[in-house]
This record gives sequence, structure tokens and C-alpha cells, in this order.
Amino acid sequence: MTGTAHSQAFLGFEPYVAAEEAAEFLKITPRRIKEMARAGTIPAHPVDPDAERKEWRFLLSELSAWMRSNSGTQRRI
Repeated sequence: MTGTAHSQAFLGFEPYVAAEEAAEFLKITPRRIKEMARAGTIPAHPVDPDAERKEWRFLLSELSAWMRSNSGTQRRI
């Protein structure tokens, strides 16, 4: 987390992160996380919902909750 993001998180604001940081958090490739976002498998937020080619942002807290809720299933990431 960058210094700015860390200080914002401290104030109760959680910044959105790009696919690369979210992928690192989940220990998968950025390509795979974008595929999962398009498929609706993971919580993701399009920067421009009307864009033909979506750019995705993620909240690490949502990804963490998703991981906990899916920890008992045999899903392939």
C-alpha cells in the first residue's frame, strides 16, 4: 500500500486498486483476475460501465471477504 493509500485507509477510506494489485493480493495473474471480473465471479467495479472494453477496480476488503466465503468450496481460481 502506498503512503497515500495507507493514510486514507487509516481515515476509514479504502481506495480502489487496479487489477495488478488485486491479482497480487490473490496470488493470481492480472489476466485471470480480469477474466473473473468479466464473468462476475469476483467483486469488481468497472471504471466506465458503458465502455466496450472495461477497466476494472477492486476493493481488497471485498476480495478478502469473497475468499473467506469461498474457502470451503473447491473452486478453481
